Amino acid sequence: MIPKKVLVVIGDAAEALDTMYPFFRIKEEEGYDAVVAAPEKRVYLNSDCPAGVRP
Repeated sequence: MIPKKVLVVIGDAAEALDTMYPFFRIKEEEGYDAVVAAPEKRVYLNSDCPAGVRP
């Protein structure tokens, strides 16, 4: 069976919450493979995760 994939498209001005909320909601709650498409790679840093989150 081919896994179902969802493309999450984000823009230049996307913030961490704008990206990570739909990514994890689609992946964890709905069971799809979430693929993120953006103009560039970015590392999100915050106080909860000093190493950063790499989308």
